[in-house]
Amino acid sequence: MSSKEKYRQLCNEDKSIPVFLTYNWLDCVNAGNWDVLLYEKDGIITGAMPYRVHKKYGMKTIMQPVFTPYCGIYVNYRNCTTPHRRYTLENSVCSYFAQKLASMHLQACFYPLQPQNMFSSEFFRQGFSCNVRYTYVTDISDMEKCYGGFTSMMKTHIKKAQKTLSVKEYGGSLKEIYNILCQTYDNQKVSVPFSIKDLENITAFARTYNQGRWFAAFDDEENIHAVLFLLWDNDTAYSLINATNYKFASSNAGALIVFKAMQYAHSQQLKRFDFEGSMLKGVENFYIHFNSLRTPYIYMVKYYGRLYKCLRTLKQKIV
Repeated sequence: MSSKEKYRQLCNEDKSIPVFLTYNWLDCVNAGNWDVLLYEKDGIITGAMPYRVHKKYGMKTIMQPVFTPYCGIYVNYRNCTTPHRRYTLENSVCSYFAQKLASMHLQACFYPLQPQNMFSSEFFRQGFSCNVRYTYVTDISDMEKCYGGFTSMMKTHIKKAQKTLSVKEYGGSLKEIYNILCQTYDNQKVSVPFSIKDLENITAFARTYNQGRWFAAFDDEENIHAVLFLLWDNDTAYSLINATNYKFASSNAGALIVFKAMQYAHSQQLKRFDFEGSMLKGVENFYIHFNSLRTPYIYMVKYYGRLYKCLRTLKQKIV
């Protein structure tokens, strides 16, 4: 049985694995072009590290797939009844994976861990840069309490938008959504990092496994003011895609659609709402109005080839 087949079986058995690490999601966003490192002990998978190899100009790198804000490492903590046992296991798993990566003839590895994967010390000791980034997470287990923590300004925006807009599940053309998303990137003078085919793939995933929905904010004339793609796993909802139609930027649709997505996630018995945060100040300023907590996660980077590092540094300076 191949590593991927073993991992598929593990994902079918352990429903606590976050959606971005599941076999089905990885197959969806990578079109099957991915693999997984396994750490096995006594015939049991104790650790797993899924990854995608990106090849360009003859250079191999590991990068996160499209629409996948976190990669991450699965650890089976069976029999880890003390911190010592837990940390020893984490170090063993991470050391093994770091050594495996070193043997793959890579130019670089860019790997964001899940927020719950706060165990990068062994990777750091093996030459990885372990940078802290932030997402923003709101507790939605009690929506009344959650809404009570919104800022007064956000509550005002939501109430104003409710007078002229309604949020509904969207089942129309993805081309219309794609055009709205393109506006967002155009305004930021950044190339769109995904295709309409990528949107079709994650929409198919959502329908097949009942783990996602498109929402749109409409006015009385059926104009779309904002769109949001909500993805979820066993306890967390993720605001994976969120964009406002700049033709209606003043309608406060962005505030309303997030609130309605939170309410929907709460109705599905989910406990947390992850904004898939950003280090951009303007984006952070929007998220923190929703009673969200700044939540750290680790972004690991290692360059194995000097040429690739120089080329990437040069490209970033030009941009």
